[in-house]
Amino acid sequence: MPFTASPRPAPPFASTPASYEKVQFGCFKSMFKGDPPWLNTDILPMEEFAKAGGYHFARVDVRKPLRAWPDGSVRLIYHSHLIEHLSFYQGVEFLAECRRILKPGGVMRVCTPDLRVLLLAWMRDYEFPEGTGPVPGMETFNDAQPELYRKVKSPDLKLAFILWGNLDPRLTQQNYGGHWLVYSFESLSEVLTIAGWKEKKVERRVWTEQERNVARDSKDSVVVTGPESFLISSVPEFMLETHDQWPDHSFVLEVQKEA
Repeated sequence: MPFTASPRPAPPFASTPASYEKVQFGCFKSMFKGDPPWLNTDILPMEEFAKAGGYHFARVDVRKPLRAWPDGSVRLIYHSHLIEHLSFYQGVEFLAECRRILKPGGVMRVCTPDLRVLLLAWMRDYEFPEGTGPVPGMETFNDAQPELYRKVKSPDLKLAFILWGNLDPRLTQQNYGGHWLVYSFESLSEVLTIAGWKEKKVERRVWTEQERNVARDSKDSVVVTGPESFLISSVPEFMLETHDQWPDHSFVLEVQKEA
């Protein structure tokens, strides 16, 4: 009997990005698997991390046109804490490209820091100075920020780091990864409209880990009820296969490309 080599598993690197119907942009180490699999992308060289974890990955710079994908080739797009790292015009162009590559009826889910939450936390520090209030102010975000943020005491400086940290090149060199533009649901909805998204934008609430585990353990289809603006998602894959990195200070927006 002739020797037959065992089939080798396909490496988690995408040679044909357009063959994936689910794409995450700006993944860093927050990669997804799923069935069919997600293509996780980032500008950073995350190939070894992806290979070790069995993720599908490709290097992509979203500041440039998404030429790897033809028009209407993707069913789901996800990006979390990415859009705030782009300038206004870069963001508009990227969001326009996302709409171009989505299939009719396809859905994009965006998670990003909520300007309203940040401002409310900043205001709490003045209402209750020196952490005397029942709820923390800007200290709330210590775990999501680098060491420099935790060292400074001024609530104004902490807020400035989150909103405009990228304006200081020394912070960027220290991997602060600062933000160019921080949004509210309303402002991001307007930017999406500028980018060509005329469709209705819906704000979603974050999918908690407890709810995710219950849904994963259930043999029935996931059913979520309630007012539309408070639904976790209308897309099962978003509920079961993805997670939002910093739910304590973020909002989630979903928009479906018209069929």
